[in-house]
Amino acid sequence: MADSEDNVYKAKLSEQAERYDEMVEAMKKVATLDEELTVEERNLKSVANKNVIGPRRASWRIISSLLALNKIINDRFVNKIFTSFVRFFLEGMIHFPDPQI
Repeated sequence: MADSEDNVYKAKLSEQAERYDEMVEAMKKVATLDEELTVEERNLKSVANKNVIGPRRASWRIISSLLALNKIINDRFVNKIFTSFVRFFLEGMIHFPDPQI
């Protein structure tokens, strides 16, 4: 129980400092314990995930819309940046805890 409380406390501090990646890590540890999440813990987990994925989704939408408009397809440099971004985005998604937890 103490481990859970410590990680919830870390998540709250991370939220106040707007360090959402650290908040996700703390809540991931809470979610992997063999205890049912409280309402507060579910809310913290939701806030952490929302604030980490939001900027990535916005970037993804911008790049996707530019590609759809065929404005940057032939630019090798931009395609390289796009490929790197896709890799970064997918790696970030892989590290998220299972939403069912």
